[in-house]
Amino acid sequence: MYDEKTIRKLKQNNIALDSEKVKERISSLWKQADKSTREEIMKLSTMSKFTVARTYKTGSISAKMVVAFSQVCNVNPNYLTGAANEPDVCTDKLLKDFLTGLGYSWLRSKRTDKNNESVQDNPSDKQPILLVKKNGTSTPISLPKKKETKQDVVECMTVAKNEYLHDEKETAACECEPANANSILSMSDDDVMLLIRSLKLKAGIGVSSAMSAVKELDNILLT
Repeated sequence: MYDEKTIRKLKQNNIALDSEKVKERISSLWKQADKSTREEIMKLSTMSKFTVARTYKTGSISAKMVVAFSQVCNVNPNYLTGAANEPDVCTDKLLKDFLTGLGYSWLRSKRTDKNNESVQDNPSDKQPILLVKKNGTSTPISLPKKKETKQDVVECMTVAKNEYLHDEKETAACECEPANANSILSMSDDDVMLLIRSLKLKAGIGVSSAMSAVKELDNILLT
C-alpha cells in the first residue's frame, strides 16, 4: 500500500474513463463513510471535502483520489475510474498495475520502501496514460483534462458547505460556520484557488457578502 508522502507524488489530472460512474461510485462511498474514514481519505490524498465534492459533482477524478479511496474503502482502483464493473477489493498488485498503467512504474509502495528510503522522482513530466484493453491488446490512451464550468464551481461550493454543516451538527463541536481559519489552512492550494474563483464569481453577480469579502481580501493582500 502507499503512504501519504508517496501519494503526494501523483499528479492531479483527470483519469476518469466514465464520469457518470465516477460520480455515482465516489458519492456512494463518501456518503457511506463515517467521519474517521473520511478524514483518513482526505489525509492520504492531501485533499479536502471540497475536492471530494467536486469529484462526485463533475465526474473528474485524480490518481491521488483514486488511490486514497481504493486503500481506505478497500475497492478496486479501476472500479473508481469506471474501467471495472465490480468493486472487488484493493490489493498491492492491483494498485501497482493501476499506477504502472498511468506511467508511475517508478513509484514504490510503503512496504517496498522500508528497506530503501530513497525513492527517485518522476524522470519526466509526460502526460500520464492509461492502458485500455481492446480485443485482448493493451492500448495506451491520453487522458484529456476536463474543463470546469462556473456552475461546477458554485455547485461544489454548495455541496462542501452543506457537508461541513452536517458534520458540525453531528459532532456539536462548534457553531455551524461554512469556513473558518482552520478549514482554509487545511485545504490544498488548488482548493483555495477554487474558493477564490467562486468568491469572485459571486461578487461579479452582485452578492453583497461576496463583494464585502473581496474588498477585505484586497485590503489584506494588496496594501
